[in-house]
Amino acid sequence: MKRMTIFAGHYGSGKTTAAVAYAKKLREQHEKVMIVDIDLINPYYRTKDAQEELDALGIQVISPTYANTNIETPSVPAQVMAAFSQKDTYVVFDAAGDDDGAVVLSRFFVEFSQEDYDFFMVVNTKRPLTRDVESIIIYKDDIERASRMRFTGLVNATNLGEETTVSDILEGEEIVNEVAKVTNLPNRYTFVWNKLMEELPDSVKHKATAVHLFHKKPWEL
Repeated sequence: MKRMTIFAGHYGSGKTTAAVAYAKKLREQHEKVMIVDIDLINPYYRTKDAQEELDALGIQVISPTYANTNIETPSVPAQVMAAFSQKDTYVVFDAAGDDDGAVVLSRFFVEFSQEDYDFFMVVNTKRPLTRDVESIIIYKDDIERASRMRFTGLVNATNLGEETTVSDILEGEEIVNEVAKVTNLPNRYTFVWNKLMEELPDSVKHKATAVHLFHKKPWEL
């Protein structure tokens, strides 16, 4: 685990759920952990929605200014720079996963270039724009071009919410493994609904991390 880890993925990929789960995993091993939400594009589920749980675990949360308010133009908070200055803190970035959103990452290109970091592409093969090897690679290239950064690994987060089956996850794993071969990027993690963990074969379970599905309350939609 590097001091800095960035998660980026298509809308609905599960990247925020993955980022939150990863931060919790880091907290089991390190005293100081921070999660930074720099996704200004996709407002459905933000890191801030999990803030109460993260606060209880002692994980510092930095989220966009005006996140979870009725103001439509959130902005990157100045506190983001603390992620680069606090060298004793492990940091997880939740970044937007389209080329427009990835431009936000490019704002910190100089700072990231001075760090040893991992940059993971979160893939949900049940999303229309990332359902096969070719489309995933196109999406990867778009994000890298916009962010001016290169991915260091892939993450399989294939899911259909509560309708997810083990077969869905394994099908996604096969596709992500093919992308790994073509791009020469390792398939590093598989994020799995906690209720399905025990049904996974050992070949996947050894690198799987359980996540809890997030549900918006009706009045928050």
